[in-house]
Amino acid sequence: MEQNKLKVYHFHNGSGGGVLSVIINIIKYSVNPLIEHHIIHVINKNKLSEFRLLDIDGAKSENVFFYNPKSNFYHICKRLSRLLPDANAVVVAHDWFELGMATNLGLQNPVVQFLHGDYDYYYKLAKKHVSSIDRYITVSKVIYSNLCSILPHEAPRISRCRFPVPPVKSLERNNQFLKAFFCVRRLDDTNKQFDILPLINTKLKEKGITVEWTIIGEGLKNKEQEKVWGNNPIVTHHSSLSNEAVVKLLPENDIFLLPSIKEGFPVSLVEAMKAGLVPLVTNWAGATDELITPGETGYYVEVGDIDAYVHYITMLNNDRALLKKLSQKGEKRARTLFDPFLNVKKIEEIFFEAFDTKKKDKLASKTYGSRLDQHLIPDFVTSTFRSLLARLN
Repeated sequence: MEQNKLKVYHFHNGSGGGVLSVIINIIKYSVNPLIEHHIIHVINKNKLSEFRLLDIDGAKSENVFFYNPKSNFYHICKRLSRLLPDANAVVVAHDWFELGMATNLGLQNPVVQFLHGDYDYYYKLAKKHVSSIDRYITVSKVIYSNLCSILPHEAPRISRCRFPVPPVKSLERNNQFLKAFFCVRRLDDTNKQFDILPLINTKLKEKGITVEWTIIGEGLKNKEQEKVWGNNPIVTHHSSLSNEAVVKLLPENDIFLLPSIKEGFPVSLVEAMKAGLVPLVTNWAGATDELITPGETGYYVEVGDIDAYVHYITMLNNDRALLKKLSQKGEKRARTLFDPFLNVKKIEEIFFEAFDTKKKDKLASKTYGSRLDQHLIPDFVTSTFRSLLARLN
C-alpha cells in the first residue's frame, strides 16, 4: 500500500509568510490515506545560511537544500532533483526555482504551480514554464480569470481553490477602546502602507476617539517607531511573532486593517475574520469580494484614503451593535468558505489530476542563467569565475 501513495513535494524558498502557512495547512489538514506530503526548502546560502528544519507536523519528510547563487544553475538543478524519488513524484511549485529545475532538466514529473497572488510575477512564471506545468491552482477568482486570459489554451488545466485556514478562536469582546490590528512581514514595505496608520490615529484623536493599536512587523526600530507614532502609550509593537502567537492575539481585537496597494488573497485577512475582526482593507481588484461585502462583513477603502478609514473606524466605535453584527457575519462567512478539510480535499484532487494527465515528453529548455550555466561546464569553473569577477567589481 505504501508504494501506491501519491508522493507530493512542496518547494519553499525560506521566506515564510502566507505561502508557508498555506503549505503547512495543506499538510496539517490532509486526511487522504493515499497521499503523502514532503517539503523541500530551497535556500540561498548567502541570505539564509542559518535556516533550519521547521519540523512541520504531518510532513513525511522535510529537507533543506542550500545553494550558492554563483554556482552553475544546471548543476544546482541536478542536485536538487535528486531529492525527488522518481518521475512520479508531484512537484508543487510555489516559486520560480523549482519551475526552473523542471524546465531546465526536462523533468517528466507532474508539476502543479500555485499562484498565490495577483502579481505579474506569478503570471510570467506560468507563461515561461508552460511546457512543464500540468495543473495551475489559483487562490481567487481574479487570479483565475487573469491566468485564463493569459494562457487560454491552458484553461482546462487551471483551477480555482481556496486555501485552507485553521479554525481560529473567537471571543465575546466588550473593549472600552476600539482595538485595531495590523500585521505584515515588514513595516518598511511601501506596498503595505504602514505609514498612513499614525495619520489615521492622529485624526481619530482629534475627534476624541481613542484606538488601541497592535502592530506586528519587522523593519523599524523602536526609535523609528517613536518618531512615527510620537509618545503614544496605546501602541503595542511586536517585531516578529510566530503564526500561533498572532492567532492567539487576534480575538482580543475589534478591527483588522490592511491598506496595502496590492495583495493576492491574504491568509491574515481570513484568519482575522475567523477571529471575528471587522476588516477595513483595500479592494484588490475584487480578489476578496467573496469574503467581504461592504456594510455586511466589512468595508473597502481606496488606497491611501485616510479620511475613509477615519470615517469607518469612527462609525464602528460609536455603533457597537453594528460592529458586532459585521463581526458575526464576517466570522460565519470566513469559516464557511475556508473550511480547511474541504479546501485541502479539493487541492489534493488536483494533485491526483496532475499525476493522471501530465503532459508527455517534456523537453529540457534553458530558462535561467548565462553561458556559464551549461551542463558541459563543471560547476567549480562557473563558481570560480563568478567569484573572481565579483572581486574585480
